[in-house]
Amino acid sequence: MGYPRAALFVFCMAVIAFNILSTVKAALKAVHGTGKIEAALSIFTLLKTSRAPSVA
Repeated sequence: MGYPRAALFVFCMAVIAFNILSTVKAALKAVHGTGKIEAALSIFTLLKTSRAPSVA
């Protein structure tokens, strides 16, 4: 490995992103129910929606 500190940084960022995604999914399941979230929500849709600019 040429840049072990950079590899460690990227790994840590991936772990943080996974934890944020898990937290958001758990919050949605708590509000809307597990069955509805498992059936209707995909990771792609969640990320696409979170990146979309909000229109006031």
